[in-house]
Amino acid sequence: MLILMLLIVFVPNIESATRITNSKGNSWSATGSNIQLAINDLGSSGGTVNLPAATFSVPAIKVPYSNIRIHGAGVDKTILNFIGTYGIAASKTPGIADSCFKSGVSNIQLDNFSFYGKSIILVIRKNCVLSDLNGYDIKSDFAAIRFICPYGSCTDGDGWTESADAKSENLKIINCHILRSQSHGFQLNALKYKGCIFNTVTFKNCSSTKAGCWEWTTQKPWSTGFDLAEPYGIANDVVGGMTVKNLLVDHCTAKEAWENGFHFERRPSKQNIVLQDCVSKNNGQKYLRTSKSSWPSYAYGAGYMAVDNTMTFIRCTAKGNAAWGWSGGGSANSPTFIDCIGDKYPTNSKGNGWVVIPKGYPGGLCRSCTVNGISSG
Repeated sequence: MLILMLLIVFVPNIESATRITNSKGNSWSATGSNIQLAINDLGSSGGTVNLPAATFSVPAIKVPYSNIRIHGAGVDKTILNFIGTYGIAASKTPGIADSCFKSGVSNIQLDNFSFYGKSIILVIRKNCVLSDLNGYDIKSDFAAIRFICPYGSCTDGDGWTESADAKSENLKIINCHILRSQSHGFQLNALKYKGCIFNTVTFKNCSSTKAGCWEWTTQKPWSTGFDLAEPYGIANDVVGGMTVKNLLVDHCTAKEAWENGFHFERRPSKQNIVLQDCVSKNNGQKYLRTSKSSWPSYAYGAGYMAVDNTMTFIRCTAKGNAAWGWSGGGSANSPTFIDCIGDKYPTNSKGNGWVVIPKGYPGGLCRSCTVNGISSG
C-alpha cells in the first residue's frame, strides 16, 4: 500500500506540462491565441503565464498590465512564431503606431523561450527582466528587442505620474541572442519625445548577429547590433534631449551588422557607460560588400561608435570591422580604454572620418591596449 501511495504522489502533472497555465490555476490548450487569454485572465492583479514545450503560431501578444511574467519551458522547447504586425508589446495601450505607446508598464519578465518573425517591444517604466531568449529571422521595421521610453500624461493607481520627462529604469537583459534581424538587434529608443531617460540598464551575455541581415534582399538602411542611445526624432536629437545613464554592457557580442556593431548617437547625454569583455567583429557589411571607392567619407561600419568621455571600454575587442574598431569622439571628448584589443587598419577598412582607436588617437585615455599586435601604455 505504501509503494502504491508513493507512486500516486510522484506521478507528474501531464496536463500542466502540455497546456498553458497561469498563476490563478487556470489552464488552456497550447494554441497561440490562448496565450493572450491567459494574460487577460490575470488582469491588473498580475501573475505568471507558463508556456509548455510547444511551437505556437501567434498573431501578437499584448501585455497591458504590470507585474506580468511570461515563462517558457526553455529556448529549445517553447517556440513563438509571430505572424502578425508585431510579436510582444508590453504597454498599457499596446500597438504599433507611435501614438499607441503612451503609457508604460512595470515589473515585466519574459524568459526561457525562442521567438521568430517579429519584434518584442517594451514600454517600461521600471523593472524589467528579459532572460534566456533567442530571436531568429526578425523581419520587422523595429529592433528585434526594442525598449521605448513611456511618455504622454497619465497618473495611475501605483502613484507613477508620466510626463514628457518619463523614465525607463532598472532593465536587465541577460542571455538573450538575436540571429538575423531586418533592423537592429537591441535598441534603447526615445521615440521622438524630448526628455527620455534610460537609467540603470544591464546587458549581460547577449549577442546580435547579422543585424540588417545582408543575406536578405532588403535591410533597414541603418541597422546596428546594439543601438543603445537612439533619439529617433528631431526633438530628442539635441544635446540633453535624451539621457542614458548607468549602462553596463557585459560579455556581449555584435557580429556582421549592416552598420556599426555597438552604436551610440552623439547628442544624447551619456553618464557612466561601461562596456566590458565585449567583442565587435566583421561589422559594416554594407561597406564590406561594396567597392571602397563608393564608401562614405565618415567612419560608419565601425566596431563601436564611441562618442563620449563618460564611456569606458574594458577588455573589449574589435576585429575586421569595415571602418575602425572605435569610431567617434574627438581630442577633448574621447572614452577611456583599458586592456582593449583592436585593428588599426582592418583588411578591408577605408579608415576615414572621426576616429578613436585603443592607442589613444586622437585623445582617448588608454591603459595596456593592443593595436595590430602592438602594445601601448
